[in-house]
Amino acid sequence: MNQATEKGLEFNGRLPLAVETLVELPSAAELVFINNGNELLLKTVMLLEEKVDVDEDDEILQELKKQDMKINLLLDMLSTLLIQNNAIPPVHEITLTDSWIRIKDGNTAQHDGACCVKLYINTAIPRPLALYGICERDADDSQLQITFQGMSQSLINGLDKYIFRFHRRMVANSRTV
Repeated sequence: MNQATEKGLEFNGRLPLAVETLVELPSAAELVFINNGNELLLKTVMLLEEKVDVDEDDEILQELKKQDMKINLLLDMLSTLLIQNNAIPPVHEITLTDSWIRIKDGNTAQHDGACCVKLYINTAIPRPLALYGICERDADDSQLQITFQGMSQSLINGLDKYIFRFHRRMVANSRTV
């Protein structure tokens, strides 16, 4: 499912996303705040997905594990409600790297140029990554590629880490099957 590119790994899969066309990209000052929010979201998602080894004899860790399960249940219930109320956009087939995204549905955006991709990397957290870039359609209009603009180095690193963790889980799952 994931493939290596010249730059690194790719995430290939299906995620909810929306593409909004823009007149122009945000200013450098606006991108600082946007990048900080994206970095925080990536850290939160990775923290939620992290598994903690629990010593069966440690009562405090057992209690923390129970609380974690309750919080995850609440997040799942909230995301289910948001999906039912169409607050989360439809799922699309994508290829994602730290510098671009390719959407395999040509109807996602209606023109070339500046845009914002709102990508929901974890439906338990109904907040998207907001990635800005330039849209380009392929020759037959079946795919849209957006090259990201204005991303901070720490955001690029966080996206790389997210893609790597997904790839690592895919490899581990393929070994257990």
